[in-house]
Amino acid sequence: MAQWVLLDEGGEFDEMYKKAMKDTGFGEIFFTVLRNRGIKSENEMRSYLSPNIRSFSDAKKLKDIGKAMKILKDSIEKREKICIYGDYDVDGVCSTTILYKGLKYLGADVIYFIPDRKKDGYGLTVKNVEKIAEKECDLIFTCDNGISAISEIRRIKELGMKCIVLDHHEPLFKKERNAKIDILPDADAIIDAKQEECEFAFNEMCAGGLSYIFMREFYDHMGVKLPNEAELLVFAMIATMSDVVPLKEDNRIVARNGFKLIRNRVGLNKGLDTLIDMLELKRAVIDEQIVGFRIAPCINAPGRLDSAMTAVELFVSDDEGEINEKASKLVSMNDERKNQTETAKNRIMQNIIENNYNNDKVIVAEDDDAKEAVIGIAAGRIKDTFYRPTIVLTKGEECYKGSGRSIPGYNLFEELLGVKELFIKFGGHYMAAGLSIEKENIEILRKMLNERCKLTDDELTEKIYVDKVIKFSDISYKLVGELDTIQPYGEGNPKCLLQSNDISIENIRFVGKEKKCIQMRFSDRDGIKLQSIYFGGYEKVREELTKRYGEEKFEKIKNGTIYRIDERVDIVYTVGINSYNVRENLQLTIKDIKFKE
Repeated sequence: MAQWVLLDEGGEFDEMYKKAMKDTGFGEIFFTVLRNRGIKSENEMRSYLSPNIRSFSDAKKLKDIGKAMKILKDSIEKREKICIYGDYDVDGVCSTTILYKGLKYLGADVIYFIPDRKKDGYGLTVKNVEKIAEKECDLIFTCDNGISAISEIRRIKELGMKCIVLDHHEPLFKKERNAKIDILPDADAIIDAKQEECEFAFNEMCAGGLSYIFMREFYDHMGVKLPNEAELLVFAMIATMSDVVPLKEDNRIVARNGFKLIRNRVGLNKGLDTLIDMLELKRAVIDEQIVGFRIAPCINAPGRLDSAMTAVELFVSDDEGEINEKASKLVSMNDERKNQTETAKNRIMQNIIENNYNNDKVIVAEDDDAKEAVIGIAAGRIKDTFYRPTIVLTKGEECYKGSGRSIPGYNLFEELLGVKELFIKFGGHYMAAGLSIEKENIEILRKMLNERCKLTDDELTEKIYVDKVIKFSDISYKLVGELDTIQPYGEGNPKCLLQSNDISIENIRFVGKEKKCIQMRFSDRDGIKLQSIYFGGYEKVREELTKRYGEEKFEKIKNGTIYRIDERVDIVYTVGINSYNVRENLQLTIKDIKFKE
Protein backbone atom coordinates (compact mmCIF):
# COMPACT_ATOMS: atom_id res chain seq x y z
CA MET A 1 0.00 0.00 0.00
CA ALA A 2 1.35 3.41 -0.97
CA GLN A 3 2.34 5.87 1.73
CA TRP A 4 0.86 9.38 1.55
CA VAL A 5 3.42 12.08 2.27
CA LEU A 6 2.21 15.64 2.85
CA LEU A 7 4.58 18.21 1.31
CA ASP A 8 2.83 21.30 2.67
CA GLU A 9 4.79 22.58 5.66
CA GLY A 10 2.12 25.13 6.56
CA GLY A 11 3.03 28.46 8.08
CA GLU A 12 2.99 31.91 6.55
CA PHE A 13 4.32 32.65 3.11
CA ASP A 14 7.39 34.87 2.92
CA GLU A 15 7.27 38.38 1.43
CA MET A 16 8.15 37.20 -2.08
CA TYR A 17 5.17 34.85 -2.14
CA LYS A 18 2.83 37.44 -0.61
CA LYS A 19 3.83 39.92 -3.30
CA ALA A 20 3.32 37.30 -6.04
CA MET A 21 -0.14 36.52 -4.65
CA LYS A 22 -1.06 40.17 -4.80
CA ASP A 23 0.38 40.70 -8.29
CA THR A 24 -1.20 37.61 -9.89
CA GLY A 25 -4.41 37.22 -7.89
CA PHE A 26 -3.67 33.51 -7.65
CA GLY A 27 -4.64 31.70 -4.46
CA GLU A 28 -2.94 29.96 -1.56
CA ILE A 29 -3.20 26.45 -3.02
CA PHE A 30 -1.34 27.46 -6.17
CA PHE A 31 1.50 29.11 -4.27
CA THR A 32 1.69 26.18 -1.85
CA VAL A 33 2.42 24.00 -4.87
CA LEU A 34 5.20 26.36 -6.00
CA ARG A 35 6.68 26.38 -2.51
CA ASN A 36 6.51 22.56 -2.47
CA ARG A 37 8.47 22.54 -5.76
CA GLY A 38 11.33 24.34 -3.99
CA ILE A 39 10.99 27.72 -5.69
CA LYS A 40 12.78 30.22 -3.46
CA SER A 41 13.56 33.31 -5.55
CA GLU A 42 11.79 35.71 -7.91
CA ASN A 43 14.02 34.56 -10.80
CA GLU A 44 13.16 30.91 -10.16
CA MET A 45 9.47 31.75 -10.01
CA ARG A 46 9.64 33.82 -13.18
CA SER A 47 11.51 31.15 -15.15
CA TYR A 48 9.20 28.42 -13.83
CA LEU A 49 5.98 30.21 -14.73
CA SER A 50 7.25 31.72 -18.00
CA PRO A 51 10.10 29.52 -19.33
CA ASN A 52 11.65 31.62 -22.09
CA ILE A 53 13.27 30.23 -25.22
CA ARG A 54 16.04 32.82 -24.78
CA SER A 55 16.95 31.50 -21.33
CA PHE A 56 18.72 28.24 -22.18
CA SER A 57 22.00 27.41 -20.44
CA ASP A 58 25.05 28.60 -22.37
CA ALA A 59 25.66 25.98 -25.07
CA LYS A 60 29.25 27.17 -25.49
CA LYS A 61 30.01 25.49 -22.17
CA LEU A 62 29.22 22.05 -23.56
CA LYS A 63 32.54 20.22 -23.58
CA ASP A 64 33.86 19.75 -27.15
CA ILE A 65 31.06 21.72 -28.83
CA GLY A 66 33.62 24.00 -30.47
CA LYS A 67 35.49 20.99 -31.85
CA ALA A 68 32.27 19.40 -33.09
CA MET A 69 31.14 22.55 -34.90
CA LYS A 70 34.51 23.00 -36.59
CA ILE A 71 34.50 19.36 -37.79
CA LEU A 72 30.97 19.72 -39.16
CA LYS A 73 31.66 23.05 -40.84
CA ASP A 74 34.74 21.60 -42.56
CA SER A 75 32.80 18.50 -43.63
CA ILE A 76 30.01 20.57 -45.16
CA GLU A 77 32.43 22.86 -47.00
CA LYS A 78 34.42 19.89 -48.35
CA ARG A 79 31.21 18.04 -49.34
CA GLU A 80 32.17 15.10 -47.15
CA LYS A 81 29.52 12.47 -46.50
CA ILE A 82 28.04 12.55 -43.00
CA CYS A 83 26.07 9.72 -41.39
CA ILE A 84 23.77 10.44 -38.44
CA TYR A 85 23.77 7.26 -36.34
CA GLY A 86 20.71 7.24 -34.07
CA ASP A 87 18.77 4.87 -31.86
CA TYR A 88 15.45 3.07 -32.25
CA ASP A 89 13.46 4.72 -29.44
CA VAL A 90 11.57 8.04 -29.52
CA ASP A 91 14.57 10.03 -28.30
CA GLY A 92 16.81 8.43 -30.92
CA VAL A 93 14.30 8.99 -33.73
CA CYS A 94 13.68 12.62 -32.75
CA SER A 95 17.36 13.49 -32.32
CA THR A 96 18.18 11.83 -35.65
CA THR A 97 15.41 13.87 -37.30
CA ILE A 98 16.63 17.12 -35.70
CA LEU A 99 20.26 16.64 -36.74
CA TYR A 100 19.44 15.36 -40.22
CA LYS A 101 16.99 18.15 -41.07
CA GLY A 102 19.22 20.80 -39.51
CA LEU A 103 22.27 19.72 -41.51
CA LYS A 104 20.26 19.18 -44.69
CA TYR A 105 19.09 22.81 -44.64
CA LEU A 106 22.77 23.81 -44.64
CA GLY A 107 23.40 21.78 -47.78
CA ALA A 108 25.26 18.95 -46.07
CA ASP A 109 25.68 15.58 -47.81
CA VAL A 110 24.01 13.68 -45.00
CA ILE A 111 22.36 10.28 -44.54
CA TYR A 112 20.97 8.59 -41.43
CA PHE A 113 21.15 5.11 -39.98
CA ILE A 114 19.32 3.49 -37.07
CA PRO A 115 20.29 -0.01 -35.90
CA ASP A 116 17.84 -2.90 -35.87
CA ARG A 117 16.72 -3.64 -32.31
CA LYS A 118 16.69 -7.41 -32.83
CA LYS A 119 19.68 -7.93 -35.14
CA ASP A 120 22.00 -5.20 -33.85
CA GLY A 121 20.89 -4.25 -30.35
CA TYR A 122 21.53 -0.84 -28.84
CA GLY A 123 24.11 1.61 -30.10
CA LEU A 124 27.14 1.35 -32.35
CA THR A 125 28.32 -2.05 -33.58
CA VAL A 126 31.49 -2.86 -35.49
CA LYS A 127 29.40 -4.56 -38.21
CA ASN A 128 27.32 -1.43 -38.79
CA VAL A 129 30.36 0.84 -38.65
CA GLU A 130 31.90 -1.21 -41.44
CA LYS A 131 28.66 -1.03 -43.47
CA ILE A 132 28.68 2.76 -43.14
CA ALA A 133 32.34 2.86 -44.23
CA GLU A 134 31.32 0.98 -47.40
CA LYS A 135 28.97 3.89 -48.19
CA GLU A 136 32.09 6.08 -48.35
CA CYS A 137 31.12 8.15 -45.33
CA ASP A 138 33.70 10.50 -43.88
CA LEU A 139 32.03 11.31 -40.57
CA ILE A 140 29.76 9.39 -38.20
CA PHE A 141 27.70 11.64 -35.91
CA THR A 142 26.04 9.57 -33.17
CA CYS A 143 23.00 10.72 -31.24
CA ASP A 144 21.48 9.05 -28.18
CA ASN A 145 24.38 6.58 -28.16
CA GLY A 146 28.15 6.36 -28.41
CA ILE A 147 29.37 7.41 -24.98
CA SER A 148 30.24 3.80 -24.05
CA ALA A 149 31.27 2.58 -27.52
CA ILE A 150 35.00 2.28 -26.85
CA SER A 151 35.90 -0.52 -29.32
CA GLU A 152 33.34 0.55 -31.94
CA ILE A 153 34.69 4.09 -32.16
CA ARG A 154 38.22 2.69 -32.26
CA ARG A 155 37.08 0.83 -35.40
CA ILE A 156 35.64 4.06 -36.86
CA LYS A 157 39.06 5.66 -36.53
CA GLU A 158 40.84 2.60 -37.97
CA LEU A 159 38.63 2.90 -41.05
CA GLY A 160 39.70 6.52 -41.52
CA MET A 161 36.42 8.15 -40.53
CA LYS A 162 35.85 10.96 -38.05
CA CYS A 163 33.39 10.62 -35.18
CA ILE A 164 31.29 13.06 -33.17
CA VAL A 165 29.36 11.64 -30.21
CA LEU A 166 26.21 13.37 -28.94
CA ASP A 167 24.76 11.43 -26.03
CA HIS A 168 23.05 11.91 -22.68
CA HIS A 169 23.80 8.55 -21.07
CA GLU A 170 26.32 8.06 -18.28
CA PRO A 171 29.92 7.50 -19.37
CA LEU A 172 31.74 4.43 -18.11
CA PHE A 173 33.97 5.39 -15.20
CA LYS A 174 36.47 4.21 -12.65
CA LYS A 175 37.17 5.48 -9.16
CA GLU A 176 40.63 6.55 -8.07
CA ARG A 177 41.14 7.90 -4.55
CA ASN A 178 37.38 8.56 -4.28
CA ALA A 179 37.47 10.56 -7.53
CA LYS A 180 35.28 9.57 -10.47
CA ILE A 181 37.29 9.26 -13.70
CA ASP A 182 35.38 8.99 -16.98
CA ILE A 183 36.33 6.22 -19.41
CA LEU A 184 35.62 7.78 -22.82
CA PRO A 185 35.85 6.59 -26.42
CA ASP A 186 38.47 8.10 -28.73
CA ALA A 187 35.99 10.25 -30.69
CA ASP A 188 36.99 13.54 -32.30
CA ALA A 189 34.41 15.35 -30.16
CA ILE A 190 32.08 14.18 -27.37
CA ILE A 191 29.03 16.21 -26.43
CA ASP A 192 27.56 14.74 -23.26
CA ALA A 193 26.76 16.97 -20.30
CA LYS A 194 27.27 14.02 -17.93
CA GLN A 195 31.03 14.09 -18.55
CA GLU A 196 32.88 15.06 -15.40
CA GLU A 197 34.73 17.88 -17.17
CA CYS A 198 31.66 19.37 -18.88
CA GLU A 199 30.71 22.83 -17.57
CA PHE A 200 27.27 23.02 -19.16
CA ALA A 201 24.91 24.17 -16.40
CA PHE A 202 22.23 21.49 -16.90
CA ASN A 203 23.14 17.84 -17.39
CA GLU A 204 19.71 16.21 -17.56
CA MET A 205 18.61 16.87 -21.15
CA CYS A 206 17.78 13.94 -23.41
CA ALA A 207 19.47 13.47 -26.79
CA GLY A 208 16.61 15.26 -28.59
CA GLY A 209 16.97 18.30 -26.35
CA LEU A 210 20.76 18.33 -26.75
CA SER A 211 20.45 17.94 -30.52
CA TYR A 212 18.15 20.98 -30.66
CA ILE A 213 20.52 23.04 -28.47
CA PHE A 214 23.46 21.95 -30.62
CA MET A 215 21.71 22.85 -33.86
CA ARG A 216 20.79 26.33 -32.56
CA GLU A 217 24.41 26.92 -31.62
CA PHE A 218 25.76 25.51 -34.89
CA TYR A 219 23.56 27.77 -37.02
CA ASP A 220 24.73 30.74 -34.94
CA HIS A 221 28.32 29.58 -35.51
CA MET A 222 27.64 29.41 -39.27
CA GLY A 223 26.07 32.88 -39.25
CA VAL A 224 22.79 31.51 -40.63
CA LYS A 225 19.27 31.85 -39.23
CA LEU A 226 17.78 28.47 -38.30
CA PRO A 227 14.79 28.37 -40.70
CA ASN A 228 12.90 25.46 -39.16
CA GLU A 229 13.54 26.06 -35.46
CA ALA A 230 9.88 25.57 -34.50
CA GLU A 231 9.80 22.18 -36.24
CA LEU A 232 12.98 21.05 -34.47
CA LEU A 233 11.75 22.32 -31.10
CA VAL A 234 8.57 20.22 -31.34
CA PHE A 235 10.66 17.09 -31.93
CA ALA A 236 12.87 18.06 -28.96
CA MET A 237 9.70 18.40 -26.84
CA ILE A 238 8.40 14.95 -27.87
CA ALA A 239 11.80 13.42 -27.05
CA THR A 240 11.93 15.24 -23.71
CA MET A 241 8.46 14.08 -22.67
CA SER A 242 9.11 10.51 -23.84
CA ASP A 243 12.52 9.99 -22.26
CA VAL A 244 11.26 10.81 -18.74
CA VAL A 245 13.92 13.43 -17.98
CA PRO A 246 13.22 15.97 -15.20
CA LEU A 247 10.97 18.80 -16.40
CA LYS A 248 12.99 21.63 -14.94
CA GLU A 249 15.34 24.33 -16.21
CA ASP A 250 16.28 23.71 -19.89
CA ASN A 251 13.92 20.74 -20.20
CA ARG A 252 11.01 22.85 -18.98
CA ILE A 253 11.82 25.52 -21.59
CA VAL A 254 11.82 22.87 -24.35
CA ALA A 255 8.62 21.21 -23.14
CA ARG A 256 6.55 24.31 -22.41
CA ASN A 257 7.41 26.07 -25.68
CA GLY A 258 7.17 22.89 -27.73
CA PHE A 259 3.62 22.30 -26.49
CA LYS A 260 2.63 25.85 -27.43
CA LEU A 261 3.80 25.23 -30.98
CA ILE A 262 2.20 21.83 -31.46
CA ARG A 263 -1.14 23.14 -30.15
CA ASN A 264 -1.26 26.36 -32.09
CA ARG A 265 0.49 25.81 -35.41
CA VAL A 266 -0.27 23.54 -38.34
CA GLY A 267 2.43 22.48 -40.80
CA LEU A 268 5.42 22.27 -38.49
CA ASN A 269 6.20 18.86 -39.97
CA LYS A 270 4.12 17.13 -42.63
CA GLY A 271 4.73 13.65 -41.28
CA LEU A 272 3.93 14.58 -37.68
CA ASP A 273 0.81 16.51 -38.76
CA THR A 274 -0.42 13.46 -40.69
CA LEU A 275 0.22 11.16 -37.72
CA ILE A 276 -1.74 13.52 -35.44
CA ASP A 277 -4.63 13.54 -37.93
CA MET A 278 -4.66 9.75 -38.23
CA LEU A 279 -4.83 9.46 -34.43
CA GLU A 280 -7.84 11.83 -34.56
CA LEU A 281 -6.25 14.12 -31.98
CA LYS A 282 -7.52 17.62 -31.29
CA ARG A 283 -4.41 19.73 -31.64
CA ALA A 284 -5.55 22.35 -29.12
CA VAL A 285 -5.72 19.84 -26.25
CA ILE A 286 -2.47 17.93 -26.89
CA ASP A 287 -0.77 17.56 -23.51
CA GLU A 288 1.75 15.30 -21.80
CA GLN A 289 -0.78 12.46 -21.61
CA ILE A 290 -1.47 12.56 -25.35
CA VAL A 291 2.22 12.78 -26.23
CA GLY A 292 3.15 10.04 -23.76
CA PHE A 293 0.34 7.59 -24.49
CA ARG A 294 -0.71 8.31 -28.09
CA ILE A 295 1.99 10.03 -30.17
CA ALA A 296 5.22 8.67 -28.64
CA PRO A 297 4.13 4.99 -28.69
CA CYS A 298 3.47 5.28 -32.44
CA ILE A 299 6.97 6.70 -32.99
CA ASN A 300 8.37 3.89 -30.84
CA ALA A 301 6.42 1.07 -32.48
CA PRO A 302 8.43 0.57 -35.72
CA GLY A 303 11.68 0.35 -33.75
CA ARG A 304 10.10 -2.38 -31.65
CA LEU A 305 8.45 -4.43 -34.40
CA ASP A 306 10.23 -3.57 -37.64
CA SER A 307 12.69 -0.72 -38.20
CA ALA A 308 12.81 2.73 -36.60
CA MET A 309 14.00 4.01 -39.98
CA THR A 310 10.28 4.06 -40.89
CA ALA A 311 9.60 6.78 -38.30
CA VAL A 312 12.53 8.92 -39.45
CA GLU A 313 11.44 8.44 -43.08
CA LEU A 314 7.99 9.75 -42.13
CA PHE A 315 9.41 12.90 -40.56
CA VAL A 316 11.93 13.78 -43.27
CA SER A 317 9.72 13.05 -46.30
CA ASP A 318 7.91 15.65 -48.41
CA ASP A 319 6.08 13.10 -50.55
CA GLU A 320 2.39 13.00 -49.59
CA GLY A 321 1.89 9.38 -50.65
CA GLU A 322 4.90 8.17 -48.68
CA ILE A 323 3.86 10.23 -45.65
CA ASN A 324 0.36 8.72 -45.59
CA GLU A 325 1.77 5.21 -46.01
CA LYS A 326 4.37 5.61 -43.23
CA ALA A 327 1.96 7.29 -40.78
CA SER A 328 -0.62 4.55 -41.30
CA LYS A 329 2.08 1.94 -40.74
CA LEU A 330 3.09 3.54 -37.43
CA VAL A 331 -0.49 3.50 -36.15
CA SER A 332 -1.11 -0.15 -37.11
CA MET A 333 2.23 -1.30 -35.69
CA ASN A 334 1.44 0.42 -32.41
CA ASP A 335 -1.86 -1.48 -32.17
CA GLU A 336 0.07 -4.73 -32.69
CA ARG A 337 2.67 -3.66 -30.11
CA LYS A 338 -0.03 -3.03 -27.49
CA ASN A 339 -1.41 -6.55 -27.91
CA GLN A 340 2.05 -8.12 -27.68
CA THR A 341 2.91 -6.08 -24.58
CA GLU A 342 -0.24 -7.05 -22.68
CA THR A 343 0.21 -10.75 -23.46
CA ALA A 344 3.88 -10.72 -22.43
CA LYS A 345 3.26 -8.69 -19.28
CA ASN A 346 0.55 -11.05 -18.02
CA ARG A 347 2.70 -14.12 -18.66
CA ILE A 348 5.78 -12.59 -16.97
CA MET A 349 3.73 -11.40 -13.97
CA GLN A 350 2.44 -14.94 -13.45
CA ASN A 351 5.99 -16.30 -13.64
CA ILE A 352 7.22 -13.73 -11.10
CA ILE A 353 4.51 -14.62 -8.60
CA GLU A 354 4.94 -18.39 -9.08
CA ASN A 355 8.70 -18.07 -8.43
CA ASN A 356 8.23 -15.59 -5.58
CA TYR A 357 10.46 -13.05 -7.35
CA ASN A 358 8.06 -10.27 -6.29
CA ASN A 359 9.56 -10.53 -2.79
CA ASP A 360 13.07 -9.83 -4.13
CA LYS A 361 14.34 -6.30 -3.75
CA VAL A 362 15.37 -6.36 -7.42
CA ILE A 363 13.18 -8.38 -9.80
CA VAL A 364 14.99 -10.22 -12.59
CA ALA A 365 12.44 -12.04 -14.76
CA GLU A 366 13.06 -14.20 -17.82
CA ASP A 367 10.60 -15.08 -20.60
CA ASP A 368 11.85 -16.78 -23.75
CA ASP A 369 8.57 -16.13 -25.57
CA ALA A 370 8.51 -12.36 -25.07
CA LYS A 371 9.45 -10.18 -28.04
CA GLU A 372 12.51 -8.01 -27.54
CA ALA A 373 10.32 -5.16 -28.71
CA VAL A 374 8.13 -5.13 -25.62
CA ILE A 375 10.33 -6.18 -22.70
CA GLY A 376 11.14 -2.57 -21.79
CA ILE A 377 7.47 -1.63 -21.56
CA ALA A 378 6.74 -4.86 -19.66
CA ALA A 379 9.57 -4.07 -17.21
CA GLY A 380 8.05 -0.64 -16.60
CA ARG A 381 4.59 -2.06 -15.94
CA ILE A 382 5.94 -4.73 -13.58
CA LYS A 383 8.06 -2.12 -11.77
CA ASP A 384 4.92 -0.05 -11.23
CA THR A 385 2.94 -3.06 -9.95
CA PHE A 386 5.47 -4.33 -7.40
CA TYR A 387 7.42 -1.10 -6.87
CA ARG A 388 10.74 -2.85 -7.33
CA PRO A 389 13.62 -2.22 -9.78
CA THR A 390 12.83 -4.68 -12.56
CA ILE A 391 14.81 -6.29 -15.37
CA VAL A 392 13.00 -8.41 -17.97
CA LEU A 393 15.03 -10.69 -20.23
CA THR A 394 14.19 -12.67 -23.35
CA LYS A 395 16.05 -14.94 -25.74
CA GLY A 396 17.63 -13.07 -28.62
CA GLU A 397 19.27 -14.45 -31.77
CA GLU A 398 22.73 -14.80 -30.21
CA CYS A 399 22.21 -14.22 -26.48
CA TYR A 400 19.64 -13.00 -23.95
CA LYS A 401 18.56 -9.36 -24.15
CA GLY A 402 17.34 -7.46 -21.11
CA SER A 403 15.65 -4.16 -20.38
CA GLY A 404 15.46 -2.60 -16.92
CA ARG A 405 13.42 0.09 -15.19
CA SER A 406 14.16 1.48 -11.74
CA ILE A 407 12.64 3.38 -8.81
CA PRO A 408 13.93 6.46 -6.93
CA GLY A 409 16.88 5.59 -4.73
CA TYR A 410 18.29 2.87 -7.01
CA ASN A 411 20.79 3.92 -9.70
CA LEU A 412 20.30 1.09 -12.17
CA PHE A 413 23.26 2.06 -14.37
CA GLU A 414 25.73 2.12 -11.46
CA GLU A 415 24.39 -1.14 -10.04
CA LEU A 416 24.83 -2.86 -13.40
CA LEU A 417 28.28 -1.29 -13.73
CA GLY A 418 29.16 -3.03 -10.45
CA VAL A 419 28.53 -6.44 -12.05
CA LYS A 420 29.63 -5.56 -15.60
CA GLU A 421 31.67 -8.75 -15.94
CA LEU A 422 28.38 -10.63 -16.37
CA PHE A 423 27.39 -8.76 -19.53
CA ILE A 424 28.30 -8.94 -23.18
CA LYS A 425 27.16 -5.33 -23.44
CA PHE A 426 25.14 -2.84 -21.38
CA GLY A 427 24.30 0.85 -21.12
CA GLY A 428 21.76 3.25 -19.71
CA HIS A 429 21.23 5.74 -16.92
CA TYR A 430 19.78 6.10 -13.41
CA MET A 431 16.24 4.91 -14.19
CA ALA A 432 16.58 2.68 -17.26
CA ALA A 433 19.10 0.37 -18.90
CA GLY A 434 19.55 -2.26 -21.59
CA LEU A 435 21.85 -5.27 -21.56
CA SER A 436 23.01 -8.41 -23.38
CA ILE A 437 23.91 -11.48 -21.33
CA GLU A 438 24.52 -15.22 -21.66
CA LYS A 439 21.86 -17.58 -20.31
CA GLU A 440 24.12 -19.04 -17.59
CA ASN A 441 24.70 -15.59 -16.08
CA ILE A 442 21.04 -14.67 -15.55
CA GLU A 443 20.64 -16.44 -12.21
CA ILE A 444 24.01 -15.05 -11.09
CA LEU A 445 22.78 -11.56 -12.03
CA ARG A 446 19.61 -12.00 -9.96
CA LYS A 447 21.62 -13.20 -6.97
CA MET A 448 24.31 -10.51 -7.17
CA LEU A 449 21.92 -7.57 -7.66
CA ASN A 450 19.87 -8.65 -4.66
CA GLU A 451 22.92 -9.27 -2.49
CA ARG A 452 24.29 -5.83 -3.36
CA CYS A 453 20.95 -4.02 -3.04
CA LYS A 454 20.82 -1.59 -0.11
CA LEU A 455 17.21 -0.43 -0.56
CA THR A 456 15.35 -0.23 2.75
CA ASP A 457 11.73 -1.26 3.36
CA ASP A 458 10.84 2.44 3.39
CA GLU A 459 12.51 2.97 0.00
CA LEU A 460 10.60 -0.04 -1.35
CA THR A 461 7.30 1.54 -0.31
CA GLU A 462 5.76 3.73 -3.00
CA LYS A 463 5.30 7.34 -1.91
CA ILE A 464 2.43 9.55 -3.03
CA TYR A 465 3.41 13.17 -2.43
CA VAL A 466 0.42 15.32 -1.53
CA ASP A 467 0.66 19.08 -2.02
CA LYS A 468 -2.09 20.15 0.36
CA VAL A 469 -5.09 18.90 2.35
CA ILE A 470 -8.18 20.88 1.31
CA LYS A 471 -11.98 20.95 1.49
CA PHE A 472 -14.29 20.59 -1.50
CA SER A 473 -15.22 24.24 -1.03
CA ASP A 474 -11.65 25.15 -2.07
CA ILE A 475 -12.13 23.58 -5.52
CA SER A 476 -13.19 25.89 -8.35
CA TYR A 477 -12.74 26.58 -12.05
CA LYS A 478 -10.36 29.37 -11.01
CA LEU A 479 -8.16 26.86 -9.16
CA VAL A 480 -8.08 24.55 -12.20
CA GLY A 481 -6.99 27.49 -14.38
CA GLU A 482 -4.24 28.46 -11.95
CA LEU A 483 -2.87 24.93 -11.74
CA ASP A 484 -2.85 24.66 -15.54
CA THR A 485 -0.01 27.20 -15.59
CA ILE A 486 2.21 24.56 -13.96
CA GLN A 487 1.98 22.36 -17.08
CA PRO A 488 3.48 20.38 -18.65
CA TYR A 489 3.61 17.73 -15.98
CA GLY A 490 6.14 14.94 -15.83
CA GLU A 491 9.27 13.75 -14.09
CA GLY A 492 10.40 16.40 -11.59
CA ASN A 493 7.22 18.43 -12.12
CA PRO A 494 4.34 16.20 -11.04
CA LYS A 495 0.68 17.16 -11.17
CA CYS A 496 -0.63 18.92 -8.09
CA LEU A 497 -2.07 16.23 -5.80
CA LEU A 498 -4.66 17.30 -3.25
CA GLN A 499 -6.15 15.38 -0.34
CA SER A 500 -9.62 15.50 1.19
CA ASN A 501 -10.62 13.49 4.23
CA ASP A 502 -13.80 11.91 5.55
CA ILE A 503 -15.64 12.05 2.25
CA SER A 504 -18.80 10.06 1.52
CA ILE A 505 -19.25 7.91 -1.60
CA GLU A 506 -22.85 8.53 -2.66
CA ASN A 507 -22.84 6.31 -5.72
CA ILE A 508 -20.42 4.24 -7.73
CA ARG A 509 -20.39 2.92 -11.29
CA PHE A 510 -17.97 0.58 -13.04
CA VAL A 511 -17.59 1.62 -16.67
CA GLY A 512 -15.56 0.77 -19.75
CA LYS A 513 -15.30 -2.36 -21.85
CA GLU A 514 -14.08 -4.50 -18.95
CA LYS A 515 -15.81 -2.38 -16.28
CA LYS A 516 -12.50 -1.61 -14.59
CA CYS A 517 -12.76 2.18 -14.68
CA ILE A 518 -14.65 3.62 -11.72
CA GLN A 519 -16.88 6.68 -11.56
CA MET A 520 -17.87 7.91 -8.09
CA ARG A 521 -19.92 10.82 -6.84
CA PHE A 522 -18.57 12.19 -3.58
CA SER A 523 -20.13 14.40 -0.95
CA ASP A 524 -18.29 16.14 1.89
CA ARG A 525 -19.53 17.11 5.37
CA ASP A 526 -20.80 20.43 3.99
CA GLY A 527 -22.91 18.68 1.38
CA ILE A 528 -20.76 19.74 -1.60
CA LYS A 529 -20.91 17.09 -4.30
CA LEU A 530 -18.25 16.33 -6.93
CA GLN A 531 -17.89 13.71 -9.65
CA SER A 532 -14.72 11.66 -10.02
CA ILE A 533 -13.01 9.14 -12.27
CA TYR A 534 -10.59 6.47 -11.03
CA PHE A 535 -8.27 4.67 -13.47
CA GLY A 536 -6.17 1.77 -12.22
CA GLY A 537 -7.92 1.38 -8.87
CA TYR A 538 -10.17 -1.55 -9.74
CA GLU A 539 -8.38 -4.22 -7.68
CA LYS A 540 -8.20 -2.04 -4.58
CA VAL A 541 -11.87 -1.01 -4.74
CA ARG A 542 -12.99 -4.57 -5.57
CA GLU A 543 -11.11 -5.91 -2.54
CA GLU A 544 -12.57 -3.28 -0.20
CA LEU A 545 -16.16 -3.65 -1.39
CA THR A 546 -16.01 -7.46 -1.42
CA LYS A 547 -14.75 -7.39 2.16
CA ARG A 548 -17.71 -5.23 3.18
CA TYR A 549 -20.54 -6.62 1.05
CA GLY A 550 -19.46 -10.06 -0.14
CA GLU A 551 -18.84 -11.37 -3.67
CA GLU A 552 -22.49 -11.55 -4.72
CA LYS A 553 -23.34 -7.97 -3.81
CA PHE A 554 -20.09 -6.69 -5.29
CA GLU A 555 -21.01 -8.26 -8.65
CA LYS A 556 -24.35 -6.43 -8.52
CA ILE A 557 -22.54 -3.17 -7.77
CA LYS A 558 -20.10 -3.80 -10.62
CA ASN A 559 -22.87 -4.63 -13.07
CA GLY A 560 -24.90 -1.55 -12.11
CA THR A 561 -27.80 -3.33 -10.40
CA ILE A 562 -26.76 -1.53 -7.23
CA TYR A 563 -24.94 1.78 -7.42
CA ARG A 564 -25.79 3.55 -4.17
CA ILE A 565 -23.46 2.73 -1.29
CA ASP A 566 -22.57 4.51 1.93
CA GLU A 567 -18.82 4.46 2.52
CA ARG A 568 -16.54 7.10 3.95
CA VAL A 569 -13.07 7.52 2.50
CA ASP A 570 -9.99 9.70 2.35
CA ILE A 571 -8.92 10.53 -1.21
CA VAL A 572 -5.91 11.91 -3.07
CA TYR A 573 -6.65 13.40 -6.48
CA THR A 574 -6.02 15.97 -9.17
CA VAL A 575 -8.63 18.54 -10.18
CA GLY A 576 -9.75 19.19 -13.73
CA ILE A 577 -12.68 19.86 -16.02
CA ASN A 578 -14.69 17.16 -17.77
CA SER A 579 -16.08 18.38 -21.09
CA TYR A 580 -19.00 16.49 -22.62
CA ASN A 581 -20.80 17.93 -25.63
CA VAL A 582 -21.16 21.59 -24.62
CA ARG A 583 -21.25 20.95 -20.88
CA GLU A 584 -18.31 21.34 -18.53
CA ASN A 585 -18.10 20.08 -14.96
CA LEU A 586 -15.43 20.01 -12.31
CA GLN A 587 -14.05 16.51 -11.97
CA LEU A 588 -11.60 14.80 -9.62
CA THR A 589 -9.21 12.21 -11.02
CA ILE A 590 -8.44 9.84 -8.16
CA LYS A 591 -4.84 8.88 -7.51
CA ASP A 592 -5.46 6.79 -4.37
CA ILE A 593 -8.24 6.03 -1.92
CA LYS A 594 -8.40 4.78 1.67
CA PHE A 595 -11.64 3.32 3.02
CA LYS A 596 -12.60 4.04 6.61
CA GLU A 597 -12.97 1.00 8.86
